[in-house]
Amino acid sequence: MDGVNDSASLVALVQLAGAVINYVSTVIDAPTQKRKLLAALIQTRGLISTLVELTNEVQDEDWSYTIQSLSARNGPLSTFHGLLEQISRKLGVAPSDVKIKTVINRLRWPFDQTSFQEMITSLEQLKSHFVLTMANDHIRFSKAIRNELHEVQKHHTQRQTVMSLSKEQELIVKSLSLGGGLFLELDEHEVMERRAHAEWFLLHNAFKKWHNTSYTPSILLLTGSPGSGKSSICQVTRFFLKAWHQSEVDSCVTYFAFNLPRREKLSEAPVLSNIVQQILFERLYLIEHIAALRVTGGPLSSIESIDLISQARRDLEHFYIILDGLN
Repeated sequence: MDGVNDSASLVALVQLAGAVINYVSTVIDAPTQKRKLLAALIQTRGLISTLVELTNEVQDEDWSYTIQSLSARNGPLSTFHGLLEQISRKLGVAPSDVKIKTVINRLRWPFDQTSFQEMITSLEQLKSHFVLTMANDHIRFSKAIRNELHEVQKHHTQRQTVMSLSKEQELIVKSLSLGGGLFLELDEHEVMERRAHAEWFLLHNAFKKWHNTSYTPSILLLTGSPGSGKSSICQVTRFFLKAWHQSEVDSCVTYFAFNLPRREKLSEAPVLSNIVQQILFERLYLIEHIAALRVTGGPLSSIESIDLISQARRDLEHFYIILDGLN
């Protein structure tokens, strides 16, 4: 065989192997040897079929060189082609003959023990060669993935070193929520004063379980009658979540209070836009998502906000949204 150097030639070799497998399967003698030969042929054909898929899918010079090395004169693919022709001749069937003999003319087993063992040994060597070839390519592919991951990590690290927004960026982010301060943030003294009334919540098993599984989206609902201290608990929880995760650049805590005077006037869009604003002020490196959407300022639509929150969620390991007074 004068070198198999393209996908079409590999496909032809797979088809030839299929025809020979059919010929061997019609043999009526030596059932044990026949099964062993069929298994070796089918396995080798399967490996070459994988080579066909790799040739079609992996379009690069390194893989083309790999196929060419397998296709060299007296190389593995040529050896397999010659072995298939040898089996066909022994069975008395021309390789180009696509017809299978009828039951009356079932083929007889033509191989002595020595020639049979030589064929099996040759097929095992070919299988090993093909497996090693693909394994070497997988190693090359793994190195490429590792290098790409290194570049992604490098880019991620560079993003997280963003220390401040430009004046233009800050102007855009400030315009995302026109309501100004949407809640009165407690100072550290007020937080510590209210901690005594909220600490039970932070120590509750339900909160601990929710906090420990924050890698996957989950909801923790706190209910109570008006004036029972839910808002204080929400603000204290916000304070400690920020404190616990402040050193983690891939964490973010947002908070929105549905205060009674404006609750009826609020719609979904400004609430979501405010959450986006908080994300950007807390994790400055996420400004690139705003830049990618070419945002010019002003409150975002619900669709834009949800898209940006989703992108930020993929970048963040811990992301908390606290909604106070959602009822």
